[in-house]
Amino acid sequence: KMRGNDNDKSIINIDKNDIFFNPKIGITKSINEKINLYGSIAVANREPIRSDYIDSKIEPKHENLFNVEIGKSYNYSIGSFNTNLYLMEYKNQLITTGEVNDVGAYIRENVKKSRRFGAEIFNVLNTKNLYINSSLSLSRNLVYNFNEILYDYGPDFTDYNTIENKYNTTDLAFSPNIIFNNHLEWKTNSFLSLILNSKFVGKQYLDNTSNEGRSLKSFFVNDFKIQTNISNNVFKNLFFKIEINNIFNVKYSSNGYTFGYYGGMDYEVRENYFYPQATRNFMLSLSLEI
Repeated sequence: KMRGNDNDKSIINIDKNDIFFNPKIGITKSINEKINLYGSIAVANREPIRSDYIDSKIEPKHENLFNVEIGKSYNYSIGSFNTNLYLMEYKNQLITTGEVNDVGAYIRENVKKSRRFGAEIFNVLNTKNLYINSSLSLSRNLVYNFNEILYDYGPDFTDYNTIENKYNTTDLAFSPNIIFNNHLEWKTNSFLSLILNSKFVGKQYLDNTSNEGRSLKSFFVNDFKIQTNISNNVFKNLFFKIEINNIFNVKYSSNGYTFGYYGGMDYEVRENYFYPQATRNFMLSLSLEI
């Protein structure tokens, strides 16, 4: 239940109950001592958030997800290799359309159909001196029959006309098609380890229009760590770590937003905003246990 007044003095009187049934069934089959096959089917539902009820012109519907996954795991002498295929079918997913409320925050609306599908690959290798944990995600993330909302404020910004652009199939915002992570750790001896963490994130769109001019570029960053753990007569554990983050000094942004409008002209004014991440930086950590 929500009662009261919004900041524009409009009355809020919402009384909504949602009862969800979220079943999941899975099966695992052992082919032999090294190979396992598995599969699952699941249904999930999620209610709209408070702002969806307050800002939407029509009452928002809850999101519904149907998820199917199949995979295979293979265990070898020094590690394991896993693959997973998935299909996620959404009904009434809540996404931003470009429409904003009275304070400029994005409004979300239901879209009848959207979809995520792809493959995930994992590998873990573990020996006495070497540990490698790698993951790769390849996906497509699509929305169908998407309507974008823009505003034309007129030449003197006294108008408030709505412009609607229709798209058949586009990419979901902030959903890169490729993500790669790798953790490499070399244990030089019993107390010293060298670690390299690498991450690649593919191009992301700032909205749901698949417009190249509204996107975040792909980036590849690496962090390097040196850590020791020493026991002696004084300390039970002396833990020391040196971190060099973004060792190659990459300039990148991992998030942002976009805003566009018309001002009584034939062309759109588009403003993109990005959140730059730290370039090369350092951190020292010391932990003592007596």
